[in-house]
Amino acid sequence: MDLSTDEVRALLYLYDRGGGKAPQAEIKKVLRIPTTTAWRMFKRLEEMGLVRIYKKRRENWVELVF
Repeated sequence: MDLSTDEVRALLYLYDRGGGKAPQAEIKKVLRIPTTTAWRMFKRLEEMGLVRIYKKRRENWVELVF
């Protein structure tokens, strides 16, 4: 797989977090990347089958797919 550095960092953050899921905004903040960049990155990871994006209340959550 051809993953960018930010994609690897995002996946490792989710894995290290314990439950394998986190709000998209939290990951974006930790990685210090723009909102649009984060959205595109997570869409790409979802298309690759590595994460699942879902709505929880009013925010997007990202979850690792095991």
